[in-house]
Amino acid sequence: MGFMSCHLTKKVPKEKYLLTKNVFIINGKKVHFSNLENYVKQKPNKKILNFFPVKLIMYNFSHPDLEEIFSSFFSIPKEHRNKKVLNHLLKRIPRNKYSTKRIYWNFFLFKNGEKPIIIDNNLTKDSIQNLNSHFYSKGYLDVHTDFSLLRENEKKGKIIYNIYTGNPYFINSIIYNFPEKELKDIYLNNLNSSLIKEGKQYDETHLILEIERMKNMYEDHGYYNFDISDVKFRIDPSIGNQKINLYMEVNKVHPSTNKHRKHFFNEIVIKINQEENHSIFYNGYKFFIPKNKKFNPKMITDILTITPGSLYKKKDILSTQQNIYSLHNFNIDQFKIEEKKDHKKNSFLNVEIFLSTLKDHELKFHIENSISKKMDIGIHPGVTFLRRNLLKSGANLMLSIKGNFISSKKEFLNMSKFSLQGKLIFPSSFIDIEKKNTLYKLPNSIIFQINSQKNMGVRRMLFSNLLNYEWKDNSYRKHKIKIVNLQLVKNLEQEKNSHKEDIIYGKNFFCRKKNKIFPEKEIIHCKNDKEDKNQNFFFDQRNPIRTKKMKKTFEEYMKMKRENILKEDYFINSIIYNYEMNQTLDKRKRNPFVLRENIEISGNLLSPLFRKTSFIKKKWNNIPSYSFFKYDLSFKRFCFLEKYHTLVSKLFFGIIFTHEKLPKSYFLRKSEEFSTWDSFYTKIIQPEKKKSFFENTFLSQNKILLVHEYRYEILSKLISVIFLDLGNVWFLDKKKNSKEIRNLKWNSFYKELTLGGGIGFRYDLKFFIFRIDFAYKFYDPYQKEGKKWIISHLKIQEPLMNFGIHSPLPF
Repeated sequence: MGFMSCHLTKKVPKEKYLLTKNVFIINGKKVHFSNLENYVKQKPNKKILNFFPVKLIMYNFSHPDLEEIFSSFFSIPKEHRNKKVLNHLLKRIPRNKYSTKRIYWNFFLFKNGEKPIIIDNNLTKDSIQNLNSHFYSKGYLDVHTDFSLLRENEKKGKIIYNIYTGNPYFINSIIYNFPEKELKDIYLNNLNSSLIKEGKQYDETHLILEIERMKNMYEDHGYYNFDISDVKFRIDPSIGNQKINLYMEVNKVHPSTNKHRKHFFNEIVIKINQEENHSIFYNGYKFFIPKNKKFNPKMITDILTITPGSLYKKKDILSTQQNIYSLHNFNIDQFKIEEKKDHKKNSFLNVEIFLSTLKDHELKFHIENSISKKMDIGIHPGVTFLRRNLLKSGANLMLSIKGNFISSKKEFLNMSKFSLQGKLIFPSSFIDIEKKNTLYKLPNSIIFQINSQKNMGVRRMLFSNLLNYEWKDNSYRKHKIKIVNLQLVKNLEQEKNSHKEDIIYGKNFFCRKKNKIFPEKEIIHCKNDKEDKNQNFFFDQRNPIRTKKMKKTFEEYMKMKRENILKEDYFINSIIYNYEMNQTLDKRKRNPFVLRENIEISGNLLSPLFRKTSFIKKKWNNIPSYSFFKYDLSFKRFCFLEKYHTLVSKLFFGIIFTHEKLPKSYFLRKSEEFSTWDSFYTKIIQPEKKKSFFENTFLSQNKILLVHEYRYEILSKLISVIFLDLGNVWFLDKKKNSKEIRNLKWNSFYKELTLGGGIGFRYDLKFFIFRIDFAYKFYDPYQKEGKKWIISHLKIQEPLMNFGIHSPLPF
């Protein structure tokens, strides 16, 4: 450590200090994870994992003789830097003093390194002014700041900023000064949306956001030229008692400027692929369409929210642009709005929309890989074919072929899955049930899918069909209804000779002939082959089985149990409603969140009332049909602590009510927001529950998951993650009682939460994301007293490792 400390200060001049940290003390209390670092002129050299200043170390390893030459080179404008210029600068040093290899190695160190940050008193004083301005803008009008230097040794030091904010000032009253009555009336009619209110603390950030809100508000009322410079604020703190009067003033403009006049759309022209000659008129719009491109203009006009003669509204422009992109047939090269006046000096707007068509056909390949301790290696290849503008209607057809191949240590390709999916994406105008106030018209889709799956010797086919309808209330709030959701699972013939013998595990018995599992207490008939028709075999405590039998391990027994479950056919017909609020799409939100809700209803929920009648059909072609109600909610919140530091919190709540035999996987399937948790959940968090899950597959359940992630940006694309997972699954059926999965009791459920966690890394290449996680179980509520905290005897060298390579799919 002493060597590293000396090396870090290697190029620090005498009587100067390397800045190691900025410390902020507000009203006598030290603060952590604040954004105050953004307001100081000098920041410490960047460190990896907040400990190793790698870039500073690289810079210090570069040779001092070459430093001046490299500094001169990088002072030249980037467009003029080249190898010839560098060689010319290198002539300043004696020939053959440094080898070419050594020169370029030092060039690499200098280019990717970082000079030591030397404490400068003048820059520190500028930082104090910035800090005072920041707190003044937050309503602390009496703020003052001083600083001190804390020397760590002869060449290292910290800057201590002592900030005394005083009491905040609050808005006493707001005085409005509008030159035009109509502008004032519009503002007062939308006063509930205002960000500045009497009695609230004065904050200049709210004033800036209020000006932006006013600009958008007036533009949505036809004022095309309304500018943020037209609005001014000033304060009067002379009334005392930490109160101010706030004055809002809108500038008066000359009538000739048309800045405060309403504008209307006049001519709207759509040009495709820069066509200038071949034009047609359709529904009041003028189209320029190339002769070699066959488009139905209706596919575009149906999603346009601006019409000739209508009042200009900025939100209509934005929704029109988004609706065009949602067709997945065009790119917008230019959206041109030009102001015009008629002989009566009325203001009009002419619009020209320049579109370029995307490829009619597109073929994409993708592959994903996963590695885990239990499932070993998984490879997931796929190919997607896309056909755009089908039948000239703007509909797109996407055909995908995907495969999942998983191999274990004991068996090659012990699990495989092959799927064929077709997705017809069509404009919302195909289903004419759009709301009048819906500006964002998303495409709808019909999805059909066929899956062929092999799992532990059992082959099955899955047929599914979906009809989706989507719409948006605003840019970040979306609704989706899956009107038709059909799923049919048909199990095929089991592999030959997969199980040759009857198996006993504990008090359960697997009969090879009937391929079923029975409790020991029940007397069952296990018939032999046709040659042995006269022989019947009974199994109970009094009459042990007479056929060949052998005991198996728990894993082998569970494999048999799972195969028995997988062999069951079922049919699901449901309606699903999805709601999503994604604030990450709103740049004004400092700490945005993402909320998703799903409601699914299948079958007839009233069927329990008619069990004794034939009114409700339980089967479809001798295949059982399920009735259930399912609700799940996922919530994710981003908290940006400071630069490179982010805290992400995730919550998942799910509940399902059913009275029939419903496959466990239908409820416990993966969630997009908790892919890491789900893999740990089944392999680390609760391995003791596997047996109970398989034995109880048809009861109501409740699932709660809570995940916290601390993310630190090591490099521009490399992120480290520390995560904690908390959650469990409970029964809702009081008749069921299991030591592994208990009934939900709201007054004590928190005592049964399981805790796990670990570390991971993400490398984001935009098109691919590499992920690796190392997870451990910390607390298990199902262990005996004194042994629940597994962290006390945690084996660091034996984590569960998950590795994944993820790539975005088309659409």
